[in-house]
Amino acid sequence: AQLAPNAVGAFNSQQVGALPPAAFAGMGADQMKAMPPAAMAGMGAQQFGQLPPSAMAGMGANQMKELPPAAFAGMGADQMKAMPTTAMQGFDSKAVGAMAPAAFAGMGAAQMKAMPPAAMAGMGAQQLGQLPADAFKQMTPDQVKALPTTAFAGMGSDQMKAMPPTAMKSFDSKDVGAMAPGAFAGMGAAQMKAMPPTAMAGMGAQQLGQLPSATFKQMTPEQVKALPSTAFAGMTPTQLGQLSTTSVKAMAKGDIALLTPEAVAGMKLAQAKSMSPAQLGALTKEQVAKMSASVLNGLSAAQKAA
Repeated sequence: AQLAPNAVGAFNSQQVGALPPAAFAGMGADQMKAMPPAAMAGMGAQQFGQLPPSAMAGMGANQMKELPPAAFAGMGADQMKAMPTTAMQGFDSKAVGAMAPAAFAGMGAAQMKAMPPAAMAGMGAQQLGQLPADAFKQMTPDQVKALPTTAFAGMGSDQMKAMPPTAMKSFDSKDVGAMAPGAFAGMGAAQMKAMPPTAMAGMGAQQLGQLPSATFKQMTPEQVKALPSTAFAGMTPTQLGQLSTTSVKAMAKGDIALLTPEAVAGMKLAQAKSMSPAQLGALTKEQVAKMSASVLNGLSAAQKAA
Protein backbone atom coordinates (compact mmCIF):
# COMPACT_ATOMS: atom_id res chain seq x y z
CA ALA A 1 0.00 0.00 0.00
CA GLN A 2 1.14 3.52 -0.70
CA LEU A 3 2.10 5.73 2.19
CA ALA A 4 -0.20 8.69 2.78
CA PRO A 5 1.31 12.08 1.84
CA ASN A 6 1.18 13.19 5.48
CA ALA A 7 3.28 10.15 6.47
CA VAL A 8 5.84 10.95 3.78
CA GLY A 9 5.86 14.51 5.03
CA ALA A 10 7.32 13.32 8.32
CA PHE A 11 10.31 11.58 6.74
CA ASN A 12 13.86 12.64 7.49
CA SER A 13 17.00 11.90 5.48
CA GLN A 14 17.98 8.88 7.63
CA GLN A 15 14.60 7.25 7.09
CA VAL A 16 14.71 7.86 3.35
CA GLY A 17 18.20 6.40 3.17
CA ALA A 18 17.06 3.26 5.00
CA LEU A 19 14.21 2.53 2.58
CA PRO A 20 14.85 -0.21 -0.04
CA PRO A 21 14.90 1.09 -3.65
CA ALA A 22 11.79 -0.95 -4.49
CA ALA A 23 9.79 1.09 -1.99
CA PHE A 24 10.11 4.15 -4.21
CA ALA A 25 8.48 2.40 -7.17
CA GLY A 26 5.04 3.04 -5.69
CA MET A 27 5.49 6.71 -4.97
CA GLY A 28 3.10 9.16 -6.61
CA ALA A 29 3.21 12.88 -7.34
CA ASP A 30 1.28 13.79 -4.16
CA GLN A 31 3.72 11.84 -2.01
CA MET A 32 6.71 13.37 -3.73
CA LYS A 33 5.28 16.83 -3.25
CA ALA A 34 4.88 16.10 0.47
CA MET A 35 8.48 14.90 0.89
CA PRO A 36 10.48 17.44 2.97
CA PRO A 37 13.40 18.83 0.95
CA ALA A 38 15.82 17.93 3.77
CA ALA A 39 14.70 14.29 3.58
CA MET A 40 15.86 14.09 -0.06
CA ALA A 41 19.44 14.26 1.19
CA GLY A 42 19.19 10.60 2.13
CA MET A 43 18.21 9.37 -1.33
CA GLY A 44 20.65 7.36 -3.43
CA ALA A 45 20.93 6.59 -7.14
CA GLN A 46 19.14 3.25 -6.97
CA GLN A 47 16.30 4.73 -4.98
CA PHE A 48 15.88 7.68 -7.34
CA GLY A 49 16.01 5.31 -10.30
CA GLN A 50 12.95 3.48 -9.00
CA LEU A 51 10.78 6.59 -8.85
CA PRO A 52 8.00 6.44 -11.49
CA PRO A 53 8.07 9.26 -14.05
CA SER A 54 4.63 10.27 -12.80
CA ALA A 55 6.12 11.07 -9.39
CA MET A 56 8.31 13.76 -10.95
CA ALA A 57 5.26 16.03 -11.25
CA GLY A 58 5.47 16.58 -7.50
CA MET A 59 9.16 17.43 -7.48
CA GLY A 60 10.19 20.98 -6.62
CA ALA A 61 13.39 22.98 -6.95
CA ASN A 62 14.08 22.89 -3.21
CA GLN A 63 13.87 19.10 -3.22
CA MET A 64 16.24 18.83 -6.18
CA LYS A 65 18.72 21.11 -4.43
CA GLU A 66 18.87 18.73 -1.46
CA LEU A 67 19.45 15.60 -3.54
CA PRO A 68 23.06 14.37 -3.29
CA PRO A 69 24.85 14.59 -6.66
CA ALA A 70 25.28 10.80 -6.59
CA ALA A 71 21.49 10.36 -6.64
CA PHE A 72 21.26 12.03 -10.06
CA ALA A 73 23.16 9.07 -11.50
CA GLY A 74 19.95 7.06 -11.17
CA MET A 75 17.84 9.40 -13.30
CA GLY A 76 16.51 8.05 -16.59
CA ALA A 77 15.22 9.71 -19.75
CA ASP A 78 11.56 9.14 -18.84
CA GLN A 79 12.08 10.79 -15.47
CA MET A 80 13.83 13.74 -17.07
CA LYS A 81 11.02 14.10 -19.60
CA ALA A 82 8.49 14.30 -16.77
CA MET A 83 10.50 16.76 -14.67
CA PRO A 84 8.64 20.07 -14.08
CA THR A 85 10.43 23.12 -15.40
CA THR A 86 10.33 24.66 -11.93
CA ALA A 87 12.32 21.71 -10.57
CA MET A 88 15.08 22.32 -13.12
CA GLN A 89 16.04 25.37 -11.09
CA GLY A 90 17.36 22.96 -8.48
CA PHE A 91 20.03 21.49 -10.78
CA ASP A 92 23.67 22.45 -10.30
CA SER A 93 26.88 21.50 -12.09
CA LYS A 94 27.66 18.57 -9.78
CA ALA A 95 24.18 17.12 -10.33
CA VAL A 96 24.48 17.45 -14.10
CA GLY A 97 27.95 15.92 -14.08
CA ALA A 98 26.69 12.87 -12.19
CA MET A 99 23.85 12.10 -14.60
CA ALA A 100 24.02 9.30 -17.16
CA PRO A 101 24.24 10.57 -20.74
CA ALA A 102 21.05 8.70 -21.68
CA ALA A 103 19.03 10.73 -19.16
CA PHE A 104 19.51 13.86 -21.24
CA ALA A 105 17.64 12.28 -24.15
CA GLY A 106 14.45 13.10 -22.25
CA MET A 107 15.09 16.83 -21.90
CA GLY A 108 12.70 19.16 -23.69
CA ALA A 109 12.93 22.76 -24.84
CA ALA A 110 11.07 24.17 -21.84
CA GLN A 111 13.35 22.29 -19.45
CA MET A 112 16.45 23.57 -21.18
CA LYS A 113 15.11 27.11 -20.94
CA ALA A 114 14.72 26.63 -17.17
CA MET A 115 18.17 25.10 -16.60
CA PRO A 116 20.45 27.44 -14.61
CA PRO A 117 23.47 28.41 -16.73
CA ALA A 118 25.80 27.46 -13.87
CA ALA A 119 24.50 23.88 -14.03
CA MET A 120 25.69 23.56 -17.63
CA ALA A 121 29.27 23.66 -16.38
CA GLY A 122 28.93 20.02 -15.32
CA MET A 123 27.97 18.71 -18.76
CA GLY A 124 30.27 16.44 -20.74
CA ALA A 125 30.48 15.55 -24.42
CA GLN A 126 28.46 12.34 -24.15
CA GLN A 127 25.75 14.08 -22.16
CA LEU A 128 25.46 16.99 -24.57
CA GLY A 129 25.41 14.55 -27.47
CA GLN A 130 22.25 12.94 -26.09
CA LEU A 131 20.28 16.18 -25.87
CA PRO A 132 17.40 16.29 -28.40
CA ALA A 133 17.78 18.97 -31.06
CA ASP A 134 14.54 20.50 -29.74
CA ALA A 135 16.30 21.33 -26.45
CA PHE A 136 18.90 23.38 -28.31
CA LYS A 137 16.20 25.72 -29.60
CA GLN A 138 15.97 27.26 -26.12
CA MET A 139 19.67 27.36 -25.30
CA THR A 140 20.75 30.81 -24.17
CA PRO A 141 24.07 32.65 -24.60
CA ASP A 142 24.70 32.31 -20.85
CA GLN A 143 24.18 28.56 -20.98
CA VAL A 144 26.54 28.18 -23.94
CA LYS A 145 29.14 30.31 -22.18
CA ALA A 146 28.96 28.05 -19.12
CA LEU A 147 29.49 24.81 -21.06
CA PRO A 148 32.96 23.29 -20.65
CA THR A 149 34.99 23.32 -23.85
CA THR A 150 35.14 19.51 -23.82
CA ALA A 151 31.33 19.28 -24.00
CA PHE A 152 31.27 20.75 -27.51
CA ALA A 153 32.89 17.58 -28.85
CA GLY A 154 29.52 15.86 -28.44
CA MET A 155 27.52 18.28 -30.59
CA GLY A 156 25.96 16.95 -33.80
CA SER A 157 24.70 18.65 -36.94
CA ASP A 158 21.01 18.44 -35.95
CA GLN A 159 21.80 20.12 -32.65
CA MET A 160 23.83 22.82 -34.39
CA LYS A 161 20.97 23.43 -36.82
CA ALA A 162 18.60 24.06 -33.89
CA MET A 163 20.92 26.45 -32.02
CA PRO A 164 19.52 30.00 -31.88
CA PRO A 165 21.82 32.56 -33.56
CA THR A 166 21.84 34.55 -30.31
CA ALA A 167 23.43 31.58 -28.53
CA MET A 168 26.19 31.45 -31.15
CA LYS A 169 27.45 34.77 -29.86
CA SER A 170 28.90 32.97 -26.83
CA PHE A 171 31.08 30.60 -28.85
CA ASP A 172 34.83 31.02 -28.48
CA SER A 173 37.77 29.57 -30.41
CA LYS A 174 38.28 26.69 -27.96
CA ASP A 175 34.64 25.66 -28.28
CA VAL A 176 34.86 25.67 -32.06
CA GLY A 177 38.14 23.77 -32.01
CA ALA A 178 36.62 21.02 -29.85
CA MET A 179 33.67 20.36 -32.15
CA ALA A 180 33.52 17.42 -34.56
CA PRO A 181 33.70 18.46 -38.24
CA GLY A 182 30.30 16.88 -38.91
CA ALA A 183 28.59 19.26 -36.49
CA PHE A 184 29.32 22.21 -38.78
CA ALA A 185 27.19 20.67 -41.53
CA GLY A 186 24.16 21.88 -39.58
CA MET A 187 25.15 25.53 -39.41
CA GLY A 188 22.90 28.04 -41.15
CA ALA A 189 23.52 31.47 -42.62
CA ALA A 190 21.95 33.32 -39.66
CA GLN A 191 24.17 31.39 -37.25
CA MET A 192 27.30 32.23 -39.23
CA LYS A 193 26.31 35.88 -39.18
CA ALA A 194 26.13 35.71 -35.36
CA MET A 195 29.42 33.86 -34.87
CA PRO A 196 32.07 36.04 -33.19
CA PRO A 197 35.12 36.50 -35.44
CA THR A 198 37.35 35.46 -32.54
CA ALA A 199 35.60 32.07 -32.43
CA MET A 200 36.59 31.41 -36.05
CA ALA A 201 40.21 31.20 -34.93
CA GLY A 202 39.53 27.71 -33.61
CA MET A 203 38.31 26.27 -36.91
CA GLY A 204 40.30 23.66 -38.79
CA ALA A 205 40.29 22.56 -42.42
CA GLN A 206 37.96 19.60 -41.91
CA GLN A 207 35.51 21.71 -39.92
CA LEU A 208 35.45 24.51 -42.49
CA GLY A 209 34.98 21.98 -45.28
CA GLN A 210 31.74 20.78 -43.68
CA LEU A 211 30.12 24.22 -43.58
CA PRO A 212 27.16 24.56 -45.97
CA SER A 213 28.01 26.86 -48.88
CA ALA A 214 25.16 29.21 -47.92
CA THR A 215 27.00 30.16 -44.72
CA PHE A 216 29.85 31.64 -46.76
CA LYS A 217 27.49 34.32 -48.08
CA GLN A 218 27.27 35.64 -44.52
CA MET A 219 30.95 35.32 -43.67
CA THR A 220 32.36 38.74 -42.90
CA PRO A 221 35.85 40.08 -43.64
CA GLU A 222 36.53 40.02 -39.89
CA GLN A 223 35.60 36.36 -39.71
CA VAL A 224 37.79 35.53 -42.71
CA LYS A 225 40.73 37.38 -41.16
CA ALA A 226 40.29 35.40 -37.94
CA LEU A 227 40.42 32.00 -39.66
CA PRO A 228 43.74 30.18 -39.31
CA SER A 229 45.53 29.87 -42.65
CA THR A 230 45.41 26.09 -42.28
CA ALA A 231 41.59 26.18 -42.35
CA PHE A 232 41.61 27.42 -45.97
CA ALA A 233 42.93 24.03 -47.08
CA GLY A 234 39.45 22.64 -46.43
CA MET A 235 37.54 25.15 -48.55
CA THR A 236 35.58 23.77 -51.51
CA PRO A 237 34.99 25.43 -54.90
CA THR A 238 31.33 26.12 -54.07
CA GLN A 239 32.20 27.63 -50.71
CA LEU A 240 34.81 29.94 -52.21
CA GLY A 241 32.40 31.05 -54.89
CA GLN A 242 29.92 32.24 -52.23
CA LEU A 243 32.30 34.64 -50.47
CA SER A 244 31.64 38.33 -50.94
CA THR A 245 34.29 40.39 -52.67
CA THR A 246 35.04 42.19 -49.40
CA SER A 247 35.64 38.86 -47.69
CA VAL A 248 37.91 37.72 -50.52
CA LYS A 249 39.92 40.92 -50.11
CA ALA A 250 40.38 40.01 -46.43
CA MET A 251 42.27 36.82 -47.29
CA ALA A 252 45.97 36.94 -46.47
CA LYS A 253 48.64 35.68 -48.86
CA GLY A 254 49.20 32.70 -46.56
CA ASP A 255 45.50 31.86 -46.70
CA ILE A 256 45.43 31.96 -50.50
CA ALA A 257 48.52 29.80 -50.80
CA LEU A 258 46.82 27.00 -48.86
CA LEU A 259 43.68 26.90 -51.00
CA THR A 260 43.57 23.72 -53.03
CA PRO A 261 43.73 24.18 -56.83
CA GLU A 262 40.28 22.59 -56.97
CA ALA A 263 38.90 25.26 -54.62
CA VAL A 264 40.34 28.06 -56.74
CA ALA A 265 38.34 26.68 -59.66
CA GLY A 266 35.26 28.04 -57.90
CA MET A 267 36.47 31.64 -57.95
CA LYS A 268 34.25 34.09 -59.80
CA LEU A 269 35.39 37.04 -61.92
CA ALA A 270 34.12 39.67 -59.47
CA GLN A 271 36.08 38.00 -56.69
CA ALA A 272 39.27 37.78 -58.73
CA LYS A 273 38.97 41.41 -59.84
CA SER A 274 38.67 42.49 -56.20
CA MET A 275 41.99 40.88 -55.30
CA SER A 276 45.13 42.94 -54.93
CA PRO A 277 48.24 42.20 -57.03
CA ALA A 278 49.85 40.86 -53.85
CA GLN A 279 47.01 38.41 -53.33
CA LEU A 280 47.13 37.24 -56.93
CA GLY A 281 50.87 36.89 -56.63
CA ALA A 282 50.33 34.36 -53.85
CA LEU A 283 48.56 32.00 -56.24
CA THR A 284 50.59 29.00 -57.35
CA LYS A 285 50.86 27.80 -60.95
CA GLU A 286 48.66 24.84 -60.04
CA GLN A 287 45.99 27.15 -58.67
CA VAL A 288 46.08 29.48 -61.67
CA ALA A 289 45.77 26.48 -63.97
CA LYS A 290 42.42 25.68 -62.39
CA MET A 291 40.97 29.17 -62.81
CA SER A 292 38.40 29.50 -65.56
CA ALA A 293 39.34 31.25 -68.80
CA SER A 294 36.65 33.87 -68.24
CA VAL A 295 38.19 34.80 -64.89
CA LEU A 296 41.73 34.95 -66.24
CA ASN A 297 40.67 37.01 -69.24
CA GLY A 298 38.75 39.43 -67.03
CA LEU A 299 41.74 40.42 -64.91
CA SER A 300 43.33 43.82 -65.38
CA ALA A 301 46.79 44.20 -66.88
CA ALA A 302 48.23 45.02 -63.45
CA GLN A 303 46.67 41.93 -61.97
CA LYS A 304 47.91 39.71 -64.75
CA ALA A 305 51.39 41.10 -64.28
CA ALA A 306 51.30 40.01 -60.64
